[in-house]
Amino acid sequence: MTGITAIAKRFIAHHLLFNPVDASFMGIPGHDHRLPPADAEAASRETQVLRDMRQALLTAAAPTGRGEAMDARLLGNVIGHNLKLLEERPRYRDPTWYTGETVFGLISLLLPSAMPGAVAALSARLADIPRYLAQGRAQLAKASSFSGWTARARKEVQVILRLLQGRLQMHPLWHAAMEPLLPPAITAAMAFDTVVAALPDMDPRCGPEHLEFLMRDVHVLPFGPAEALARAEDRIAQARQGLVALASQIDSNRSWQEQLETLNRIAPDPDKIVDTYKRFHDQAMAAAEPFLTPATEYKLEFKPFPEWSQNVYGDLYFLAYRCPPGANGGSGSVYWTSPPGQSSATIKSTHAVHHGSIGHHTQNTRARVAPSLLARIVNQGVARGIAFQAGGTMGEGWSCYVQDLMMEVPGFYSPAELLLAKSNEVRNACCLVADIRFHTKQWDVAEMRRYYREEAGFPAARVDFETVKNALFPGNRLMYWLGVEQIKTARGQWRGHVRDFHDGLIARGHVPLTWAIEDLFAAA
Repeated sequence: MTGITAIAKRFIAHHLLFNPVDASFMGIPGHDHRLPPADAEAASRETQVLRDMRQALLTAAAPTGRGEAMDARLLGNVIGHNLKLLEERPRYRDPTWYTGETVFGLISLLLPSAMPGAVAALSARLADIPRYLAQGRAQLAKASSFSGWTARARKEVQVILRLLQGRLQMHPLWHAAMEPLLPPAITAAMAFDTVVAALPDMDPRCGPEHLEFLMRDVHVLPFGPAEALARAEDRIAQARQGLVALASQIDSNRSWQEQLETLNRIAPDPDKIVDTYKRFHDQAMAAAEPFLTPATEYKLEFKPFPEWSQNVYGDLYFLAYRCPPGANGGSGSVYWTSPPGQSSATIKSTHAVHHGSIGHHTQNTRARVAPSLLARIVNQGVARGIAFQAGGTMGEGWSCYVQDLMMEVPGFYSPAELLLAKSNEVRNACCLVADIRFHTKQWDVAEMRRYYREEAGFPAARVDFETVKNALFPGNRLMYWLGVEQIKTARGQWRGHVRDFHDGLIARGHVPLTWAIEDLFAAA
């Protein structure tokens, strides 16, 4: 009879065998030299191993301790989700999987968090690009692709070419011995682009049954799409009334939208951007102390995006704050600062609070020492987002929640910044509405885009990004607002000190919020 920890370790090894770029981001050695397998039999091999592990889980010895108990639940979650995806939405038929893994297979080795031996690994990954993209061309030969995915994949091909044709050579890891590896990789990328350009369009909506599965089995919510939709639409109406009232108190002659436009034009001095990030980060860390224990033992160093990444990161899902390696975080990490033009309010709310300070920064620090092995890496930032959707309500729910939490600190937000914080709730709830109405096939792409533009108020570039992200990852956008709601509800039921609630919640690591809350209250 196999123990849960042994199965968890086996699952991680299996996952990294098929997703080696994830290993680079997780800080797990042994995979940096290669890209994923994508041959004709890869999906069937992957499926069989997952089925075997699911069977082993059914006959496993009883968990010993809280960590193994959570690992057992997470194993059932991620194995079931991966099998569902392989059956219904296989990444092997998705052109953005190939371009994303290729470009981030390289970038993951160029980051400050890269492990020793990155020079040899970079050479090996460069040499592996022709094999991987050739297998991708074969997989896509009889496939179709949503037009948004096609556009994203082709844009990422251009980023790959920019890296190979000049940007890579600016990085300190570059070595002249890599030069012969570039022409075959460039030829492979251009050949892949030709295949992608010819892919017929398809409907990317997953359908109500798949979305119900995601909500109940992956995000572990006690309700499905219909109830979530009703809750969000009701909250949007209430929140908009609140925005009107707050804006009237600030300036009765201007709408809340006009006041936010003014706020978004206020940006720091270009020479003081790094200092602005650090100042807001430090302010949030200090101001939050009555509510939780900020992760002061793990450092963030704020730096401008490096020269080699210019003309690269803007066309990718290249996060300014990327989750440090869950298995090898070190003592600190780098937070890239945005170029001039981003508003001071966005730097404070999105970067200093949501991603830095008490948001992802503190949460990820706590997750790296969670009792559950899988809870340390489930929400790891990887090439296309997070490693496993199971950690999404905790990861994004927490980071959006603390943006609201800072409204409880007198003076942290200015009155106009309070408007921004409250408008973010409306946007997150709108994203839930779009996610559900699109994937339950109530809306088509045009209707979703209209809603993002007219109701959520996103600019054109953000509309494109959200549309493609929604189509790629059903159920991804709903976890933000619902995660916040779960935390707020649980906090209202907590009878101890609020600091113990927050610290205890994120100490569970990256797990579905439902399980973290159950575990927290059971241990109280």
